Amino acid sequence: MSAIKENPAATPPSGADEQSERRAQILDAALKVFGRDGFGAARTDAIAKEAGAAKGTLYNYFSSKEEMFEEAVRMRLLPLVEQVERMQEDYSGTAEGLLRMHLTFIYDRLIKSDLRQIMRMLIAEGDRFPKLIQFYHDTVLARGAETLKRTLRYGVERGEFRPNIMDGAEKVIMGPAMLAAIWTMVFNHCAPLDIDKHFNAHVDIVLNGLKQK
Repeated sequence: MSAIKENPAATPPSGADEQSERRAQILDAALKVFGRDGFGAARTDAIAKEAGAAKGTLYNYFSSKEEMFEEAVRMRLLPLVEQVERMQEDYSGTAEGLLRMHLTFIYDRLIKSDLRQIMRMLIAEGDRFPKLIQFYHDTVLARGAETLKRTLRYGVERGEFRPNIMDGAEKVIMGPAMLAAIWTMVFNHCAPLDIDKHFNAHVDIVLNGLKQK
């Protein structure tokens, strides 16, 4: 009888890997429960059930729902901002192409994903949890706005975009994407939004407003 050879790919994960995986499972479960039940009404036992863990297990990793929210944002959203930043660093094509890539990334990774549920929660309960609003703004929105500013500056430097783009234009440009996220969460059951058509209209209007005449 031949000896059984060990398959390296089947090597069990280390304790650290298991802890990291369990932590990610809890954070994914927390986001799902926050989006479904709201942050204030979300119960830790519901999060534990969604994660397939004992309630006490949650407190081995996180001290509160607030910490779960902050860590979930860091785990799910910060990597997306960092990916856009790397995309900009490596890009050398047209400004129009960069803006299209930038907006496509936002629609595909945020508007069409479950992450838009974070926005639902913040809009519905932000006045009750101002620290969460401040955290989300400082950690995600402000940094994301800066990436869009860099895209606009890139276009101005290349002579593709007009030089007198007003301060705050990055927020105006993001407006249609925010509308798409809210629409799909609130009105889609009675008036479904064609995301692709909305995206094309968004890009067309933005580029025609930015380009040199």
